[in-house]
Amino acid sequence: MHTTFRQWAKRQFCIIAGIHENSFEHWIGWGVKKASREQAVVVPNYTPENFDKIAPKMGMNGNKPWLTWTDAVQAPPYEIVDGVLIFHFDVISALGWILAGYEEVLHSSKRDGFGRWAEGNSLLAKHDLTRLPIINIWMMVVRNAITGKGGKPETLWPEGKRFAVALTHDVDNPYYATMPHIFKLIHGLLRPSEPNNFQHSIIKVAGSLVILAKDRFKSPKGFTKALERDIESGFKSTVFVIPTAKMFPYSQVNDPIYTLNHSTLQASLHMARENGIEIGLHTLMNTAPHADRYREQREFLAQHSQQDIISNRHHYWNISRRDTAGAFISMAESGFKFDSSVAFYDRINFRRSTAWPYHGFSPQHKCAIDIIEIPPSFMDEWMDASDPAGKAVDYLDSVADYCGVAVLNWHDKCFNNRHFQHYGQAYIQIIKHLETRDDVWVATISEIGEWWKQRSDKLFDGGK
Repeated sequence: MHTTFRQWAKRQFCIIAGIHENSFEHWIGWGVKKASREQAVVVPNYTPENFDKIAPKMGMNGNKPWLTWTDAVQAPPYEIVDGVLIFHFDVISALGWILAGYEEVLHSSKRDGFGRWAEGNSLLAKHDLTRLPIINIWMMVVRNAITGKGGKPETLWPEGKRFAVALTHDVDNPYYATMPHIFKLIHGLLRPSEPNNFQHSIIKVAGSLVILAKDRFKSPKGFTKALERDIESGFKSTVFVIPTAKMFPYSQVNDPIYTLNHSTLQASLHMARENGIEIGLHTLMNTAPHADRYREQREFLAQHSQQDIISNRHHYWNISRRDTAGAFISMAESGFKFDSSVAFYDRINFRRSTAWPYHGFSPQHKCAIDIIEIPPSFMDEWMDASDPAGKAVDYLDSVADYCGVAVLNWHDKCFNNRHFQHYGQAYIQIIKHLETRDDVWVATISEIGEWWKQRSDKLFDGGK
């Protein structure tokens, strides 16, 4: 469906603000020269003819974040004047520019060694606008202004919960053995024409040998231990699994190798099915932007898990090998509804400056995409060694402050191998922390996505 950027950005603004499209002009003055005292928010309008050719100004002004395509902001980014929230930059266009990934279009040719669009390319990261969920900061100010004027914005989370958490697991090496890494190295050597990271593969082989020698422990339990932790707590999680029961012709050296036909993997899948755990696809690295490859893996995993597979996460978060929006389009065409891949790989981050779900948009095709991104932002490998759980709890508390969704990504190795046991122990501490809070909604990726879709549909036709 063709949608102008202006239409799509306005819809995302309304969805987050929690106001119906019909009440937009009542609460929001977008581009008006004179503020009405009846309006809660006034936003100057800037609609460039082509975002692709314009470098925005951005940064911090008086500890407040801003982004604009005009000269540097002299006044504070936003302030209250006569009871009206006045923005001194076009927050609606800025929100849309970030969520649509326009900066990735501007620098689309830059990739890291695995084909990912790297954090070093990001203007947002260079100006600290990925360190915090900046869009959450802007929009909580908007929601408070509307409430102060007597409005009742649509609640962000079920039962008035303050924030949401998705517990997710990537199944990369369910036994943590050396042989899968050796197989990947051989596979890469047999296909010299493919882009392979041999140094990474050799390091993985050497590292796994060291772990094996040090630990002398190999678990036959698949990802059952991870599931047991979540089931004991009463929380449902999402487990992302790669469907490599056969070698897909486009698989490559950095893809995990294991078989879903293995009895222990089948037992894990059965346990997930019996306890309401969601199974999602952990997409092979050479999948995007091919819809047929997404569809083939989705159908294969559905057959083995006996679940309808509607959620996806790319291995190594490698969604943008060519074009993130193109991957979104292909995922939607192949039957996925939700994705959780858009994050930088190196540290805690909000790649598109938000801790909320958002609907996809293609700057190239100027169209909305029928898929919702629930962005991950914390991975087990980012924990502080001196206080493994502390950093994660601080992250959860910060997301709660901004009423967002925290997506935690814990790998199966944290529960299957003693070498990584401190990660698993930290996860248990995080679970216990969540059990003490009554302001959090813990749900699967698809449950969070369905909630956001239904909420969007109330406010806009499809929310796209």
